[in-house]
Amino acid sequence: MNIRILAVDDDESSLENIGITLKSKKYVYDLADCYNTAIDFLKSQKYDILIADLKLPYKSGLDVIAFAMENNAVKSTVLITGFADESAIVKALKMGVNDILKKPYDDSELHSVIKKFVKVQLLDEENLRLKEKLTKENEVLRK
Repeated sequence: MNIRILAVDDDESSLENIGITLKSKKYVYDLADCYNTAIDFLKSQKYDILIADLKLPYKSGLDVIAFAMENNAVKSTVLITGFADESAIVKALKMGVNDILKKPYDDSELHSVIKKFVKVQLLDEENLRLKEKLTKENEVLRK
């Protein structure tokens, strides 16, 4: 299973570190340094995981996440924040953000969050496959 990840952060070194982590784990990924670039990516393809920094110029990471969710462009979301902005965290959770990473975080924390989502997505796919199999078998039995 190829997991496709979009990471959004306006801090060049943070974005570079995310890219290094994703590359080392052999994930397929795109990096965006601003809201507009992220939106362009989200308009052109779907992602399994969106990782977005809260503080971006002009628009926030929550705006990127909201766009992705409204357009069904992502399965799981992670908000990264270096600020103790409780209202933004509460808003993120109410929006349905799946996880929050607080800066500074290390590569193992990021990878752990991604692995959790990969596991959930694999289970969801297996569940769907089994439901489809059961439906077909029930149809055969009804005939």
